[in-house]
This record gives sequence, C-alpha cells and structure tokens, in this order.
Amino acid sequence: MSSLEEDKRLNSVNYLLQSCALVKALGGRRVIFHAGSCGKQSREAALEKALDTMRRAVQAVDEAGYGDCILCPETMGKVNQLGTLDEVLALCSVDERMIPCVDFGHLYARSQGTELNDETAPADYAAILDAIAAALPGERAKKFHAHFSRIALRRSIRSFCSSWLPCEKLKRATFMPPCINFSKTSSESVAGPIVHIIFVFRINNLLSPSAFYHSLS
Repeated sequence: MSSLEEDKRLNSVNYLLQSCALVKALGGRRVIFHAGSCGKQSREAALEKALDTMRRAVQAVDEAGYGDCILCPETMGKVNQLGTLDEVLALCSVDERMIPCVDFGHLYARSQGTELNDETAPADYAAILDAIAAALPGERAKKFHAHFSRIALRRSIRSFCSSWLPCEKLKRATFMPPCINFSKTSSESVAGPIVHIIFVFRINNLLSPSAFYHSLS
C-alpha cells in the first residue's frame, strides 16, 4: 500500500477486494492486512502513500458491495515495515468502520524485546490500550482485533519460547483446558491471569493506568 509504484498500490486495493469476497463467502467480516514497507522512502512519506491507498480501498470496497466488511490493518514486527501502533491507528482514521489488528508478538519483536517483556508488560499493555482508546473513541476501542504469537528473542540469558513471555502466559491462562493449565502452569499461576486482568479492566471499564494499578494492589 505504500509502494513508490502506483501499480503496486492499486494491486493492493484489488487484493483487499479479493479478500473481502473470500471473507464474505466464509461468513466472516474482518479482513486483516499488512500496509507494506517503507522501502527507500521516509516513514512519513510511506504512511502518506498508504493512507491514500487506504482511502481508495475503502471506496472500492463500498462500490463492490462489501461495505459490511471490517478492514483491520495489522501491527508488524519488522522495523522497516509500516506497522507501529501509531501508524496502524492512523490508517484506521480513514474510515470509522476500520479497527486495528494488534499483534502483540509483532510489537514485542519490533521493540527487540524491550517492550512487553516480563518486567514491563503491565505498563506496556496499559499504554497500548490507552492509545487505542484515545485514537478510536466509543465502541471501536473495545472491539479491536488481537493476535498473540509464540515468539521470543534468542538471548544468552533467556531460552527460546520460555515461560516469561506475557503472550505465552495469556494463552495458557485463557485458552488451554483447565487440566492442562493446572499441570503446566501451577508454578506461575499469578503471571498469566494478571495479563488477562489487564484486558478485563482496561477494555470493559477503560480505567486509567493509576486506577488499574490501584485495583491490583
């Protein structure tokens, strides 16, 4: 969507139309997509091109009869890709029907593990949810699409896919059957639910960070 070549940007619109057709055929509504990379241009220039392509895409989707589809730009893990949370929220500003797809694993990877790690996760999750709520007032902030990925950076002091990953703890706390959850996470039963609590309090009640931390104390 951010290519220097207009033909490639227009092809992105066609790809979205094809995706909408498939999603409709499958009975779905949300279409997740990547906005592209910066290439040899600045992030600002790339984002401007992506915003222009996004406006064309929304118009094309409406004209094709897919106006009930929800377009969801996704946060990306590679630094050269358009896909910071702010960039994704900017794309969502094109149309009030759009919502972000927040891939927390991608954001963790993009930060090289400095964000959403065991030490910073509570504050980082709170900041992300606050940013979404500020950019998308009303119900849109409560209905964003989320991806959690089983990833970890290879470091000498941390093993690959180790249990300290917040996304891994959330998966175990909310998606595994109780018998598996008990047998594999009994020694870290506090860590997983804390991440889940963040989503319960932040999304349903839209508490401020200070109120959230007070609720856990």
